[in-house]
Amino acid sequence: MDASIPPPHKPGRLTAFLKEGGPELGELKADSCGLLERQSCCQGFGVTMLAQGAFARAELCSCVKNCRICLGRAQNVASGFAKDCRTPSPVRVVNILNEATLPVRYQNARLDSFQNLSGNHSQVLSKVRNWLNQFNPLGPKDSQSKGVILGGNVGVGKTFLLVAIGKYLAFKGLTVKFVDFFQLITEIKAQLGSRQEFYHSLLAPLINVDVLLVDELGKGRQTEFEHTIIDQLVMGRYNQNKVIVASTNCLLFADQAYYAQRPLDQEGQGQFNPKAFPPLVDTVGERIYSRLTETTHMWELTGDDYRRKKG
Repeated sequence: MDASIPPPHKPGRLTAFLKEGGPELGELKADSCGLLERQSCCQGFGVTMLAQGAFARAELCSCVKNCRICLGRAQNVASGFAKDCRTPSPVRVVNILNEATLPVRYQNARLDSFQNLSGNHSQVLSKVRNWLNQFNPLGPKDSQSKGVILGGNVGVGKTFLLVAIGKYLAFKGLTVKFVDFFQLITEIKAQLGSRQEFYHSLLAPLINVDVLLVDELGKGRQTEFEHTIIDQLVMGRYNQNKVIVASTNCLLFADQAYYAQRPLDQEGQGQFNPKAFPPLVDTVGERIYSRLTETTHMWELTGDDYRRKKG
């Protein structure tokens, strides 16, 4: 073993190593650090996903935990200073993913593993990839990117894509938060008898996060209370120049409003009929819809119900 590199798991050696200095990054062998090349265990990101409880969990990959260079800190010494092995740091990415509340069913969701090959999936995936490549939510106002709203029938893969987008952005170092709109309404209603600060504590993280992921936008009974929550979320983020990435079963455009309306949670008969869902403008109101059209790309995803085909 190189004498300049401390053996792993020995107390006090990391502090001494950082003070005394060690090999420059360019001097390390390719197999000495798991993040210097895209190893199959984590593709060089240093993060692995786990199924744990209701939400997907992340942890540092074993190649980082067992690294003899950093002893699991995901850092190395260059020019006498400790620097992250990669940017963003795997430690930061793990923290972001564990705060994102991504549903555990979609822990392995990635754009390149999307499996519903019917309909216009290839065109929408191409749009999503191009959008992600240019996405810059934290830049100057005149260069900031729009968000995205994915519309489409039940089972075409909207939630899968929503989570895949969230994971992609998390690995870029952006903070993300996933929320099912109907569940959010239920949680807030449960707090109505509490003090006002508890009520706002549920909304504040959703307004302040870099990218908010909203599944089933507009789902509910279109009550005044639900419209108020949508208004606070959209307006809170709109006023801070922060984007929303969402999915919805509602028709994206009012000129598609040829439908027989029924409650969105009512069981349909036979083949799913998208005309049973009202247009998005009806579910969120003109004021919010106007702001969503200004700040998001609206793309309709077509195709078969993948869950029925798989089942």
